Amino acid sequence: APPGAKRAGAAELLDGAKAMRARLTAGSPESPLLIYVGRLGTEKRLRDLKAVLDRLPEARLAIVGKGPDMEPLQAHFAGTSTVFTGLLSGVELSQAFAAADVFVMPSDSETLGFVVLESMASGVPVVGCNAGGIPSIIDQDETGFLFEAGNTEQLAGYVERLITDRPLAETMAAAARTEAERLGWEECTTKLREETYLQAVRNHRERQADVRTLRQKLKRYKEALAKGSRADVFAFFGDRKAEREAEKLEIEEWQLVEDIETLEKKPTTRQLLGWLSPRFDMPVRLGALLLFPWRFFTTQLRKFRGLLLSLLGGRGADPDPPLALETSP
Repeated sequence: APPGAKRAGAAELLDGAKAMRARLTAGSPESPLLIYVGRLGTEKRLRDLKAVLDRLPEARLAIVGKGPDMEPLQAHFAGTSTVFTGLLSGVELSQAFAAADVFVMPSDSETLGFVVLESMASGVPVVGCNAGGIPSIIDQDETGFLFEAGNTEQLAGYVERLITDRPLAETMAAAARTEAERLGWEECTTKLREETYLQAVRNHRERQADVRTLRQKLKRYKEALAKGSRADVFAFFGDRKAEREAEKLEIEEWQLVEDIETLEKKPTTRQLLGWLSPRFDMPVRLGALLLFPWRFFTTQLRKFRGLLLSLLGGRGADPDPPLALETSP
């Protein structure tokens, strides 16, 4: 669009804001204008704003929105300089924000506080309740003022400061706009991409490296068992020493299995059955499944050892050797 069109557009917006201010102040645009935008419900504590008008009779209040508490609120504010506009949207809502001197949010039940951000983006200082999600948006004495819920004297005092000290109001409005831009969609998506997403990628790569390290350890463990039954270890070390060595390897194996399971979320039972040698018949496989994990079934495990040793050609001299689980090649 040509520059003239841009200037005309800006002038049109400015004229619209002036007309909106005259509408919201009931024909007194020179009077200080307070504005609230949102749902009209009892949880919004809008009745607290009457104390501000009692303290500042020259001020005007515009309540923008609709809700179940609208008629009771109109009765409550009867006789005051309050205008109820009903629901506004689009350009009219933008003009309403821009026309105000102070945005007030007495609600102590706000979660996200989008209207607070909209006011800050419009360059309007905010006086909000120090509850819910509002304190996460407003920096006290920097981008706005926070008052304690129900403390109408504190609320009115902050509004009075902004109305009477215009340099303070302008400085706070500029800081509020800068903060709103920092919390805008563009900044938030940039932060999400550059911090959260990239950090997730780094974490994934680190976990993958941990999995590779554990797999290498597990491979060395399998090689240490020489594809083996416990009988191979017994034959190499001798009965007692073999028992100790095999138990050490067994403990290490289970620790590795648990670590890999945590990282990959794979069931240990499936891994255990996959490691059993094809020489083991189905009863042995079924027994391993029923006995898993063996730490909780020590009695059944002792009975099962004799059967396993007999299948492996085990030793009769040691009637209660540890269970041998053979790994697959």
